[in-house]
Amino acid sequence: MKEAEWEDTAFQAGGVVHGHPATTAGYRHDTPSSRRDRCRKERKGRGTGLRITYIYPSRSSWLPCTSGGGSDSMAQNVIDILKQEHEMVLSQLSELSSTGTSNREQKYTTMKKNLISHMIGGEEQAVYPKLMDSGGMKEIALESIEEHNAVKTLLSQLDSASTSEEDVWVAKITVIQENVKHHISEEEEHIFPEMQQKMSSAELLSLGSSYEEAKKSAMPMAAR
Repeated sequence: MKEAEWEDTAFQAGGVVHGHPATTAGYRHDTPSSRRDRCRKERKGRGTGLRITYIYPSRSSWLPCTSGGGSDSMAQNVIDILKQEHEMVLSQLSELSSTGTSNREQKYTTMKKNLISHMIGGEEQAVYPKLMDSGGMKEIALESIEEHNAVKTLLSQLDSASTSEEDVWVAKITVIQENVKHHISEEEEHIFPEMQQKMSSAELLSLGSSYEEAKKSAMPMAAR
């Protein structure tokens, strides 16, 4: 991940448009006004919307333009949001677990803010309560919360470790990386398919909005 892509990467809803800095939820930031301007240009040309580019250069897609008077914000399926954020955190953890990483403390702070708001904000306040109300998913939701608790304990231990002892610090962040990978694998291979089976598209979209709101409320805690 390039240096610029680590700047202020707290997860937020938003699209990625060519030429815009600062990644948000796996995307570069695009303001409503710039999106409207670009939409007008697109309608004169191809007319299908804005081309969006992920931080990972091999991936891109089209972000539909809103029509006149419509909202610039787009509701997202909660599973899509979670997968985007999983990818972002795994990328950040991968860099942090490598030796010779520059600006390690700043990058760790950014990663931790993203991960904490994702876990205790969005998932624990919005997603997991919904799972507990769904038949047969209470047990796996409770297990996921315990996995979160384990990661939070590891993060608190790393907070007191000095980055000057790189080999020790990297060993600790690698353990966190392995725990997060396992947790993400459980979610994407077991929980998400269950959610897709038991929830309608409308419910998943509504849960996506609830997730974003809950995550925002956790930002002050995540920044500590």
